Amino acid sequence: MESKRDLRTLSLLILFTVSGILAMQVISPALPTIAEEFGVTAGAAQLTLTVFLVGYAVFQLIYGPASDRLGRRPVLLFGLLIYAIASIAASFAPTIELLILGRFGQAIGSCVIIVLGNAIARDVYGAKGSIQIIAYIAMAAGIASAAAPYIGSGLLALYGWQGGMFLTAIIATITLVIVFFMFRESLPPERRTTHSILSMNGYGTLLRDPLYLGYAGSTAFVNGAFFAFFSGSPFVVITLLGFSPADFGLFAVIVVGGFLIGATFAPRLARRYGSVAIIFAGALIGLLAGIFVVLTILTGKFELYGFGAAVFLLGFGNGFVIPNAVAACVSLRPEIAGSASAFTGSSQMAMGAIGSVLVAALHDGTPLPLAAVMAGMSLFAVLSVGLIYLKQPRAAEVEA
Repeated sequence: MESKRDLRTLSLLILFTVSGILAMQVISPALPTIAEEFGVTAGAAQLTLTVFLVGYAVFQLIYGPASDRLGRRPVLLFGLLIYAIASIAASFAPTIELLILGRFGQAIGSCVIIVLGNAIARDVYGAKGSIQIIAYIAMAAGIASAAAPYIGSGLLALYGWQGGMFLTAIIATITLVIVFFMFRESLPPERRTTHSILSMNGYGTLLRDPLYLGYAGSTAFVNGAFFAFFSGSPFVVITLLGFSPADFGLFAVIVVGGFLIGATFAPRLARRYGSVAIIFAGALIGLLAGIFVVLTILTGKFELYGFGAAVFLLGFGNGFVIPNAVAACVSLRPEIAGSASAFTGSSQMAMGAIGSVLVAALHDGTPLPLAAVMAGMSLFAVLSVGLIYLKQPRAAEVEA
C-alpha cells in the first residue's frame, strides 16, 4: 500500500463503509418516536428496519454481476445516486408508508457499498493485500456500528426522527460527489465478464464450488452468531440481569471491541500461519465461547462477567474469521469478484436475520435460547471450515 492511489482507495472504502452502516442503524433509537408521531404500532415502525434488511440482502445480488459486466464505477455511482435521493425523500416523509418506502430505497442504494467495497479491494490490492484492506473495512464497520446508536440518539434529541435521515442524506450526497470526482475504475474492460448484467451464471459457479461454500459459510455463520447476540442480549442484560439501557450500550461495546482487536491481528497472523488456520481458530473460539455460556446457564452459574468475557471472545473470534474469509471469497474467482462479494454479503445478512429470528422464536424467559443459537451458529462455522480443509490444495493457491 505504497502508492497514493492505494491510500486514496483505502480512504474511499472506509468512507463507503461508514456511510452504509449509518444508513442501516442510525434510525434505531428513533423507532418509538416514529411510532408515536405517526400514530402507528411499534411493529409498523419496526418495518423501517425490516424492509431495509430485505432490500439490502436482495439487491446486492443484482449489483454484483452488474459490476462484473459494466465495471465498478458506473454501478457504484448508480447505487449512491439512489441512496442520496431516497435519503432526502425519507427525511421529508409525511406518512409512515412513505418513510418505509424511503428506507427501502436507501437499502437498494446503500447495499452497493458493501458489494463493491470488497470487490474493489480485491481489484486493487490482490488476493493477499485484500486481507489487510478488508480487515480495515471490517474495523471501520465495527466502529460505525458501535457509534451509530449514540449518533442516532443525539440527532433524535436535537432534530427528532428526521435527524438521522438528514445525516444519511448529507453523507450519501457527499460520498456520491467524492466518488464521481476521485474514484477511478478498478476493473479494466479486459477483465470484465461478457454475461448479461442480470445473469445469475456467476452464482451457479460459486455454489458448485465447495471451497467457496466453506469460506462463505464460515463468515455467514459467525455473522449469525453476532446478530443473535445483538437481538437477544438486551433482554438478558436489561430484563434478566437488571441493568439499565445505558449500561447495555456500554456492554454491547465489549463484543465490538473484541471484534476490532481480532480484526487488527488477523492479517498479520494469516501471513504467518495461513488464512485457513486463522479462520478455523476464530470459529473455534466463538464455539467455545458459546458452549461456555450454555454450561454456565445449565449449572446455574450464569452472571454478567462470565457472559461479558464470552461475548468478547465471540467478537474476537469473528475478527479472525471475517477479513480472511471474505478476502478468500472474492479471490477464488477474481473474474466474478463482484458476484462473489454480493453473494457473500447477502448470505451474511440472511444468516444474521435467521440468527435474530431463532432467538426470538425460541425465547422462553431465560438466556438459554440466545446462548444455544450463538453456540449452534459457531458450530456450523467450524463445520464450514471443514469444507476448506477438504480442498486444502486449492485453499493454498488462493493464499499464494
